[in-house]
Parts: sequence; structure tokens; C-alpha cells
Amino acid sequence: MADFDGFEFIITEENDVMLIIYARAGNPEKPVVKLDLEHNSVVLYRNQKDVVTLENVEEKVLEILSKENLLLITEVVPTKNPLEQEFSQAYGARIIH
Repeated sequence: MADFDGFEFIITEENDVMLIIYARAGNPEKPVVKLDLEHNSVVLYRNQKDVVTLENVEEKVLEILSKENLLLITEVVPTKNPLEQEFSQAYGARIIH
């Protein structure tokens, strides 16, 4: 599994969840997300070779995702300004329960 530097889950007013991660090499191919409620983590299978483990996920995020079938993921590229990021791509990943 690949190391990962950071991520952020955003919960909208409608209780939808979106994941923002740094752009990774290659494109997602049939991405899938697996929830690990016991360890408060989410595993993103971007493609057959790129697996990302997100640890210490907030319980509220996991609770919402446990009722959903799809997670919207946005990948961003860091810029020189640490408060800004450039959009790379967005896609949906099927959630495995």
C-alpha cells in the first residue's frame, strides 16, 4: 500500500461527503472505497496498483459513508501558496460495505 501525505473529507449541508486528496500518478480505473469502521479508516483502491489507506477518519464521516454507495473524490495539485491548490481531476468511487 502506498504512503499518503494528507486528505480532507468535506461534509456538505446536505450531509454529502467529498474526499479531497493530492493528485497521484496514473488515472483511477474502476475506483473502489472500502470502509473499515473498526479501525476508523478508509481504503481507496484507485486502480490495481494504487491503494491508499486513510487513517483516523472522523466517526461522523464513516457514519455517513456507511449509508452511501458512492464517494466523490477530488484530486488536487499543491501550488507554491500552501493555501491554494490546483484542480487535477474528480471521480466517483463505489463504496464497499
